Amino acid sequence: MPHSEKKLKNLFRIWFILLGILFTTAAILPKLEAAPYTLQEIKLASLSQAEQIRLQFDGAYPDEPIVNFEPGALSVRFVGTKMADELGKELTPPKESLIRNVLVSQPAMAEFVQVDILFNSSRMALGNPEVWREGNRLFLDLQFLNLVDLQTNTLTPSAILTDEVGKRVRQADPFPSTFTRAKPELPPEEIQGLDKIPVQADTKMELVSAIPDQDWSS
Repeated sequence: MPHSEKKLKNLFRIWFILLGILFTTAAILPKLEAAPYTLQEIKLASLSQAEQIRLQFDGAYPDEPIVNFEPGALSVRFVGTKMADELGKELTPPKESLIRNVLVSQPAMAEFVQVDILFNSSRMALGNPEVWREGNRLFLDLQFLNLVDLQTNTLTPSAILTDEVGKRVRQADPFPSTFTRAKPELPPEEIQGLDKIPVQADTKMELVSAIPDQDWSS
């Protein structure tokens, strides 16, 4: 009998643990199913040298989006999010927009939505987008640099230097040498003495001093 009672107590404990796990799972499952947010709408607003992407969710999206830069594009991933059935997968901006196209996708069996922003070939985004929120809406502000204006209106330092040299050569205004050696000023009495020396003697002295010392005994 004592052995049978001990066995019954162990079975009762096992059933109690199993029931606890079952009730806990039943309480968590509804929350897990409601966890993903739904991306309902995407809009694009064109500003001066900037673009603003507005995303509408079914609730206030609390997480920070994952931003990844690629050549000529920017991808933004929203984890724990799914696409609404009526949400389009492609957004074509107006012609004057700095963005060429916006693609929205959600891989199969994945709980994230990825927004791919394709830039115009003559534009380049500067840094990460500024992210801010207002209720159920999330805003991405992008600043752009016009590469065409940069290439046509801005010269590199080497190009500027080459252009300046060409101008001075055409104007017969050569650059002053940066290797000129400064000569010390002589006292007035030495200057007066030099004025009395004939020009030929001065030339002869300079010529002799310019010849290196040699052994004339051989």
